Amino acid sequence: MVTPKNEPEFNRPVSIEQIDRREGVWTETASTDECVFVAERLKIPAVRSLSVEAECTLLDGGRFVRIKGEVKADVTLTCSLSLEEFDTSYAESFDLRLAVAGKVKPEREIIPHEELDVDEATDLFPDFTDGQYVNLGEIAVEALSLAIPDYPRAPDAELPAGVQAEEEGKKQAEEENTHRPFAKLAILKDHKPDAE
Repeated sequence: MVTPKNEPEFNRPVSIEQIDRREGVWTETASTDECVFVAERLKIPAVRSLSVEAECTLLDGGRFVRIKGEVKADVTLTCSLSLEEFDTSYAESFDLRLAVAGKVKPEREIIPHEELDVDEATDLFPDFTDGQYVNLGEIAVEALSLAIPDYPRAPDAELPAGVQAEEEGKKQAEEENTHRPFAKLAILKDHKPDAE
């Protein structure tokens, strides 16, 4: 579980009580040192900047917290073809529902929630909340990790014509058999919230 005492590389816990008192938008930016630690965790040459902006709202009488926002990052990657480093940027949106055990508030409006029940939400995203805090920094790092491809390519990198088809086939086969360390976040791509 992520708590204020267990500090990950980009640690930005927000308490459920804070969200209950002031639902709204939180903006957090990683320090230079934190960017270095995140780059080490993701095994990439550098994270030059990393920030997250998230709107936090309690749902379903306080049983869930919705965290909707965007992660922005400037990173340095190693091209899988040339092995040369190149700079690129990401802007990744996310929309999470996390379980908040024991936080039901009967005076709150009940908003139907059908994507995940309490047990599913807790099992899928244990690193993001311990029921008392949600960690915006950890959410940002995992969203960035999901965005970075297994085989980064510089914009101007090209395979020789005769090799490209063979390499693409190998890449697809390897990706199908490779466990991404943060693959659990990919479920967000499949749980699109209904239009509001």
